[in-house]
Amino acid sequence: KFCFAGLTIGQTEVDIMSRSTQAIFEILEKAWQPQNCTLVDLKIEFGVNVLTKEIVLADVIDNDSWRLWPAGDRSQQKDKQ
Repeated sequence: KFCFAGLTIGQTEVDIMSRSTQAIFEILEKAWQPQNCTLVDLKIEFGVNVLTKEIVLADVIDNDSWRLWPAGDRSQQKDKQ
């Protein structure tokens, strides 16, 4: 455990971030399917609202946040690299 912005981060908080990450991935994965793109992975960051002590998504979600494989083909990878 550790304290960040007045919130003790323990297993409960890790579970919240894990479930949130999975939900965000699934939403974006479904959003890319009609474009015939496979969402391979993504990076997101969390923070703590200092007023409410709630865990919040503290990152933008844009093309620097994920890797896409058009038609599931790794050789056509679309990402920030």
